[in-house]
Amino acid sequence: MAGSRPRASRAFPAATPRRRRWRCSRSRHDEPTPRRRVRRGAPVAAARFTLDDRGPDGVDGWASGFDRRELRALRRGAVEPELEVDLHGLVRADARRALRALLREAVETGARCVLVVHGRGNRSEAGPVLRASLADWLAEEPHGPRVLAFAAAADRRGGATYVLLRRRRRS
Repeated sequence: MAGSRPRASRAFPAATPRRRRWRCSRSRHDEPTPRRRVRRGAPVAAARFTLDDRGPDGVDGWASGFDRRELRALRRGAVEPELEVDLHGLVRADARRALRALLREAVETGARCVLVVHGRGNRSEAGPVLRASLADWLAEEPHGPRVLAFAAAADRRGGATYVLLRRRRRS
């Protein structure tokens, strides 16, 4: 017939579909930067804390009902830490365990303020890996409900975060 085209099945015999290859654009182990984490909302930390991105200084967070004046005092270092942990040189899993042990000890001893030294992350290609994970770790159970606020410490502390814990209820 004039002006008609052959049917597709006759024009392309037995075409087999190619197998799809799925590629992931980034590794599942990549941590978002603190700025991206605040923008998207951290999965655990954003549910428990109000987060404030302070740019290269880090992320501050506080529970509902917390007085922001106390947060400023915490940032300045007006509250002296009673316990301290240094996470320099630890891989993420070991750093998380060390932080949980510190929080457990703080709860047992009744410490109100602790200092977590995580470093600035200058030597890491991925940036400050531990600092980026810290907000989520502080929000996790069983010690998450005990954390009242956290704030990046002054530069003289060298890449550290103050963590303020709730007072223990008297029974």
